[in-house]
Amino acid sequence: MESDLVRSPSLEEAVKKFSAPSPRAFRHNQYKEPILPIELVFMVSQVQCPSSSLVQDNQISKYTMEPIQSQDIHSQAVGIDVSAETLQARLGLSKSDRELSYSQSRRFPNSEDGYRQLTKWVRSKGADLQQCWFVMEATGVYYEQLAYWLHQAGRQVCVLVASRAYHWAQSLPIKSKTDQIDARLLARYGLERRPRRWQPPGQRLRDIKLLLRERQQLKNQRTQLKNRRHAARQSWDHPASSLRRLAEHIEQINAYITQIDQQLRQLWQSEQALSEAIRRIGQITGLGPQSVLKVVAETNGFALIRNRNQLASYAGLDVALDQSGTRQGRPISQNREMSTFGGPCICRLFAPASITVLCRLSTNG
Repeated sequence: MESDLVRSPSLEEAVKKFSAPSPRAFRHNQYKEPILPIELVFMVSQVQCPSSSLVQDNQISKYTMEPIQSQDIHSQAVGIDVSAETLQARLGLSKSDRELSYSQSRRFPNSEDGYRQLTKWVRSKGADLQQCWFVMEATGVYYEQLAYWLHQAGRQVCVLVASRAYHWAQSLPIKSKTDQIDARLLARYGLERRPRRWQPPGQRLRDIKLLLRERQQLKNQRTQLKNRRHAARQSWDHPASSLRRLAEHIEQINAYITQIDQQLRQLWQSEQALSEAIRRIGQITGLGPQSVLKVVAETNGFALIRNRNQLASYAGLDVALDQSGTRQGRPISQNREMSTFGGPCICRLFAPASITVLCRLSTNG
């Protein structure tokens, strides 16, 4: 439907704008942003493409992704500090007079039995499980089992990016840091802010993301082994058996990478929406299937990305300015740097091209 389409420039307009010989630069105090390569990927992917077309499971429209606002002033939130073995939970309530109250902290095992105990405990405190928010921080992979379990049970789950939780805590006059305090801060976030409901990625996109990360780890290991083999060959009278084992190890890693490439090809070619997006984005010069797959998988098919600036920020490729009052530090034309504060997988992929764009700005600014 027309309402589900994202209004974006055509592929030709986007590429022409990106390839312009004189990128727009800073003009005094006005920052006119250029189009970074990662932003071009998003623009091209959204040309006449529904924003949720790449989400395989739990498909929802872009309207249901907006923060859920309860009509009842009385709100409830459970803050959960997740670790490898335990969950530290605290229930917060916002009363009609805007007064906040919190329960005593309670610890549960980070297991399926612990999840049942958690929901039973929340119910025993008089909270409505259908209206209550379960707020947690994305700590590695330890939160995933709990988030998926609560989501499948129909609960309202909010998973905060670590940087957002950190800056939220820094905005409050709290100096100490414990698991109990972190759980209370997360509960307070659910009460005072507008939580965004977490939606798990589709199984196909999740498999692609994990395979791509495994592939990158294998490539890193291969580089280390090649360096070791080079050093061994340059050393005096290195044992031939050691060189043979290094060579065999490298060949084994090459075989694993080939297997992963075959699996990835089967995964993205078997889904029409995904293959069409990869084909369309792949028209950008310099981008191959592996690079396109990495961007699509790491962003969950752009399910939570609303514009190109948000994607650049998520990847850590946004421009961070450093200016205050009369202090400039460097000339305005050079006072720009990438924040590099975002997803490392995408940042490593597009950082060289983004640096080139910024260098053009400095040259033409």
